[in-house]
Amino acid sequence: MGKLPILLLSIALVLTEAGPRFDCFPEPNGANQQACEARGCVWSQDNSGKNAPWCYFKDGVGYNLDSQSGSTYNLRKNNGPGNPWGGDFTEIKLTTKTIGNVLNVKVGVDGR
Repeated sequence: MGKLPILLLSIALVLTEAGPRFDCFPEPNGANQQACEARGCVWSQDNSGKNAPWCYFKDGVGYNLDSQSGSTYNLRKNNGPGNPWGGDFTEIKLTTKTIGNVLNVKVGVDGR
């Protein structure tokens, strides 16, 4: 898998002394406790890391690798909390292609 896991984890993951956090309220207006918890996320006003989000997803949010064929990865929604912005797709497909020193990553759903 090479560079792929590093790329995926670095997209939205913030490492803090409290552990990894995915920002659940990335909007520019900022989060407050009521809006954060309405999304089903965790609110914690700690300063354990520079730029650590105070509103973050609970553990277990996301997709797990279901199968792989070459540079195509089929991911399946895990049993963790759902996406607060809309419905989750049961399966998504991630395809990688290297062109010289450039890594091209496509994420999508069959039929869309």
